[in-house]
Amino acid sequence: MTVRIYVGNLPEDVDKQELDALFREAQEIQSLKLITNRKTNKCRGFGFITVKTEAEADSLVSRFNGQTFREQALKVEKALPRTKDTKDTPEPEAPAVSEPVAKPVKATTPVERPTPRRDAPNRNSQRQQNRRKPPAQPTSVPVSASHSYEATEPDPRWADALRQLKERLSMQTTGS
Repeated sequence: MTVRIYVGNLPEDVDKQELDALFREAQEIQSLKLITNRKTNKCRGFGFITVKTEAEADSLVSRFNGQTFREQALKVEKALPRTKDTKDTPEPEAPAVSEPVAKPVKATTPVERPTPRRDAPNRNSQRQQNRRKPPAQPTSVPVSASHSYEATEPDPRWADALRQLKERLSMQTTGS
């Protein structure tokens, strides 16, 4: 089993060969990766070393953690598992959880609001209804008297406005 070691507090101008020479003199390492800025190609201040066993990892950490390298104290410790899912690495181990964790739930159906009662209208709801304008009807579509709009389902995005319009029209025809 391989063990990854984090090496931090590296200078910007360090190169992989220099870091490799520093750690290779101590013991056999499998790989060394220096993390660089893609635009400037300079070190971002950290890298990773892979060794074969836990004992080798512990030895490297105890020997190099706090050691001065180019006038900076190195920070060397065992690396934490990755959180991003990448192709070249195995899945990180899931931490043991003592309690179940609830996941957020997305609403998949629209929430319907209750319609106001007609016998006790609210002033604010009446003002809002008066401000709302029903969606414009297409002017190029001919409307015949024999065509019934009740036979088809209205578009749910403006069904409420259509219902209110129908109520107003029925009130005007019964009231006049």
